[in-house]
Amino acid sequence: MIQVSVTVLEGRNEPVRAFVSLTTDRKDGGGYLLVEKVLSNKKQKEQMLKDAAAELEIFTAKFNTIQELSEVNTAAKKFLQNRK
Repeated sequence: MIQVSVTVLEGRNEPVRAFVSLTTDRKDGGGYLLVEKVLSNKKQKEQMLKDAAAELEIFTAKFNTIQELSEVNTAAKKFLQNRK
């Protein structure tokens, strides 16, 4: 069974990610957490940033030769450098 949850935020017209699956939670059986709660929890927010950094490293390695993505790759590399 597939369950879908939609959250509408006041004043926003574009879709907003409402849930996130942290790598640390996947080891214990998985599950999704509200992004809002993750961002308000220092430990979970740090894990979310670690997960994002890992995904950005893969992205930049995969697409670093595509000229149209040069600005994205530059910003990603800056983020990764600041994480160290």
